[in-house]
Amino acid sequence: MEKLTTTKLDNLAKAGTPGRHADPECPGLYFKVTGVKTASWVFRFRLFGKRPEIGLGTYPTVGLAVARAKGRSDAKLVADGIDPRKHRGAVQSKQKADAAKPRTIAELAAAYLKVKGWDPPPHYEDDNHGYSTCLRLRKHILPALDKGNLLVEHIDGDQILKLIKPMWGTKPAQAREVYHLITELLDYAIEVPELISINPARRIRRYLDTQPDGGRMTALPWQQIPELIAKLRNFQRSPRTFHPEIDTLTRISIIAARKRGVGIAEICRKFNVSQGGARYICKTGKISSFDTSLAIVRAIEMVIHSALRTKEVRLMQWKEIDSRRQVLIIPRARMKIKKGGDFDLPLTQRMIEIFAEMKAISEGGDYIFPGEWRANKTLTRTGKDKTDPAGFPLGSTAMIELLQRTLEYDVTMHGFRSTFSDWAYDQKRFSVFAIEYSLDHIVHGKISDFGSAIAGRYHRDRYLEERRELLEAWGNFCCGNLAEIIPLRQVPEHEP
Repeated sequence: MEKLTTTKLDNLAKAGTPGRHADPECPGLYFKVTGVKTASWVFRFRLFGKRPEIGLGTYPTVGLAVARAKGRSDAKLVADGIDPRKHRGAVQSKQKADAAKPRTIAELAAAYLKVKGWDPPPHYEDDNHGYSTCLRLRKHILPALDKGNLLVEHIDGDQILKLIKPMWGTKPAQAREVYHLITELLDYAIEVPELISINPARRIRRYLDTQPDGGRMTALPWQQIPELIAKLRNFQRSPRTFHPEIDTLTRISIIAARKRGVGIAEICRKFNVSQGGARYICKTGKISSFDTSLAIVRAIEMVIHSALRTKEVRLMQWKEIDSRRQVLIIPRARMKIKKGGDFDLPLTQRMIEIFAEMKAISEGGDYIFPGEWRANKTLTRTGKDKTDPAGFPLGSTAMIELLQRTLEYDVTMHGFRSTFSDWAYDQKRFSVFAIEYSLDHIVHGKISDFGSAIAGRYHRDRYLEERRELLEAWGNFCCGNLAEIIPLRQVPEHEP
């Protein structure tokens, strides 16, 4: 058998005579000519009673030395009982997977959000946890790690310490959330794309100082609640802000002019309105003077009377009211605790009065406490427009801004739940289950539906009326009705 050389290979390829030429120095390796200057390398082998072949590349792209190296490598695989074709497929698949792996921290974050179902990022009204996660990544983690361009394998403990330490003592809760997120993100890098083997975030925890006590949410003492409720019920809106002096016909004309492309300055001159009033009407598209401040103060009242969280009150809808049972049914997905059945809120006399007042100004929208509009980016994200018949709920900061800036109370909205709890336990006549279920808290290690669906329904029915009595008594106290009327039992005439 004649030895193959580069010169001979060139001559064979130039001649173009079809055929196979074995290489005596590498058993199984063949130089295959199929036409003029058209040749390639193949490796033939015997495995499991079959004699397949595998291509090693075209000539002269793959030279003699490289072809022999590939042939010898495949011969070793065959000796170990491995099919070179399957081995090559596995190698190529791994290379493709490696190429598709996220390399930078920004790419890793994008992959993580996609797995969690937060791509595109959710709005806070749809998924508060997902919204907060995306916000922390964008505001804290990615900017600190070379704007997200840092390779995941290059992240070390020192960089994470520099990210966490500045806020660890000044903003404890935020620092914990950011630390937890970067830890979870790097755990994902270990477990799914397998970019790293050790999580540096977990190794630096012992080097973080003890945080100051976070304390409780700033709450108003329950003795001061009647005074606040009186202020809320007597609150007057600001004519400058809501422009009630502009009649309906003028509003319609302003909106029509703006749609024709008339500028704000010209609208102000033509209709004799302020610039703020013109912009407000054009942006909201409202043809009536909608008193947002009334919705805000009544929503604050509802938070106090119901002992619910702010979001649970803001997103209340008319369809959730069960008039027959005198309850408002909040879907469990909208509550902080996601496990269990829907939450039944017993309606008290004052709550019903608030609903009646809001019905008159809701303009047929879905939300009991309507807001005015949403920013364009929010509308795009939610797929809505400014004329959506469902309307929009109050903004997330509307209540706290009125409470703190306008009424000058240095408290938080969430603190009213603590105020209610302090008052209820101080009364010493309501069961712990009624109080904690009203707050939708975990009781004795179990969620407030107390186990199975059947047990949950039983306990909801059992404590519903006691919770109604509790919230009615709380409402009477809030409104200053300190003398509660206790109904006497009516004695039938036939009884002695």
